[in-house]
Amino acid sequence: MIGAVLTAAVVRVGRTLARVATLAAGIAVLVWLALRRGRRDAQAEETLRRANARITALKTARDIRHDLQNADRDDLQRRADRWMRD
Repeated sequence: MIGAVLTAAVVRVGRTLARVATLAAGIAVLVWLALRRGRRDAQAEETLRRANARITALKTARDIRHDLQNADRDDLQRRADRWMRD
């Protein structure tokens, strides 16, 4: 009689522990997935930001190069003087 009660109590505790362990494992997996997705999204956003910055820099360099090639000698001298003064 007491052996059956103890066995039932141990089985009940074992089932409860198994449920808690399964729930904890599920929560841990969800947290891991959320962190992984967030990291991946952040990396994609950083890559996009760098690409946009590179495009902007290339366009600016192209515009400056175009301005310099089309400027006359006096304008270039005035720009150089102003640049050296600043």
